[in-house]
Amino acid sequence: MKAYKLTMYVNINQDLYAFESSTARFDLCIHPTDEPLDPKTPCTVLSPGHAYEVKLTVQNYTYLPHPYNSYQSGDCTQTSHSSFRNNLKYFYRYSYRACLQECVTDMVLEACRCITVSEVQNASNRYCTVTQRLGCVRYVRAKFDSYSYTNNSTTLCDCPRPCSDVVYSQDFAASFFPANSFIKVLKLLKLSSSLVHARSNLMRITISFKSLMVTHIIHEPEYTLEDMISSMGGFMGFFIGASILSVLEVLDVFLRTIAAIIASYFRVEIVNKTNPVLPQTIVKDVRSTVK
Repeated sequence: MKAYKLTMYVNINQDLYAFESSTARFDLCIHPTDEPLDPKTPCTVLSPGHAYEVKLTVQNYTYLPHPYNSYQSGDCTQTSHSSFRNNLKYFYRYSYRACLQECVTDMVLEACRCITVSEVQNASNRYCTVTQRLGCVRYVRAKFDSYSYTNNSTTLCDCPRPCSDVVYSQDFAASFFPANSFIKVLKLLKLSSSLVHARSNLMRITISFKSLMVTHIIHEPEYTLEDMISSMGGFMGFFIGASILSVLEVLDVFLRTIAAIIASYFRVEIVNKTNPVLPQTIVKDVRSTVK
C-alpha cells in the first residue's frame, strides 16, 4: 500500500493574500484526471497547522438508460456504446462536468470575447480584464449557475448525463502539525523558517486508497419484461386452472344429482316389486246376517 500513497507539503502563503480574508484555507478537490474541476465538484476545506490522512474509496456507478429515467431531469446516455459520438472540442473523453465546462466557456467567449481562469484554457483566447470579470463574466456565470444548480442546465447546454460515473468517497483524519521536534526537518528542507510560520502556513496531506478494491454499483430494473411475462403466465395458468376445476366441479355435482335421482327411482321400483300391496279382504259381519 505504500506505493499507492501521495504526500504533499502545502504552503498557503498567507502573507501573499491579495485581499482581506477572514479564513486561511486550502480546498482539496478529488476528481478523475480526465474530468475538469468545476464549482459543483465536492471539495474539503483544510486549514494550516494540521497533518491530514485522506483515505479514498472508489465507487463505479452504472445507471439504466431510457426509458428508466435514471435522473430526475431526464434519461442517461450510454457514452461507452459504439454509436455514441463525443462532440466536445476541448476534452477527449465525454463527461457531464466536461460538457458543462465547455458550455460555459463558449457562453463567456460569445458574450465577453475573453476567458478567465475558471474556463477551459486555450492559447488562442485572451484573458478578461478586471472590468470584464466584474461585469460581463459575472453576469454570464450567474445566469449559468442559476440554471445549473436548479438542474435546468439542459435548457442552456446540450449535455446529456452519462450512464456511468466514478465517485471517490473520502475518509479524513487530522493531527496537529508540525511537532516541535519536526521543525528542524522543515528548516533543512527549506519549507519553513520557524515554528510559528509553519503552523500558520504549512499543512501535510497524505492521500492513499483505503482499499485497492473498486466497488461497482449497478442499477437493475425492479420489474423486467421477463418478470412481467412470467407473472402474466402464472396468473393465466391460475385462472385457467381455476376455470377448468370449476367446470369439472359443476359437472361432478350435476352427474351426482342425476345419479342420485336415478338411483332413488330404481330403489322405489324394487321395493314395490318385492312387497306388493295385498287386496282388501271384505269381512262381513256375521252378526248382521243372522236374523
